[in-house]
Amino acid sequence: EFTRQLNRFIVGCDNIWAQGPVFDIVILENLYRQMGLPCPWQFWQIRDSRTLLSSLGDPREKNKAGLHNALEDCVSQAQAIQLAVKKYNLTEL
Repeated sequence: EFTRQLNRFIVGCDNIWAQGPVFDIVILENLYRQMGLPCPWQFWQIRDSRTLLSSLGDPREKNKAGLHNALEDCVSQAQAIQLAVKKYNLTEL
């Protein structure tokens, strides 16, 4: 069920972004392998949000407090990417 939902989200995307592709993407690729399914992305579609965020001085650094929470991390990363897109007037990533 999870991989079906993930596929609906990812299939057709130009790129897949991760905060550290050698961690997040590897976990997802392993999930697909265990399920016997092909990954819905190619290696050249993987992007590391750290590269983009480092150009801003990573605005998330100001808001770090408390324990690690995966959902909060995801939301803060998405917000930081949106800031970068707006700052650099990007139309495609």
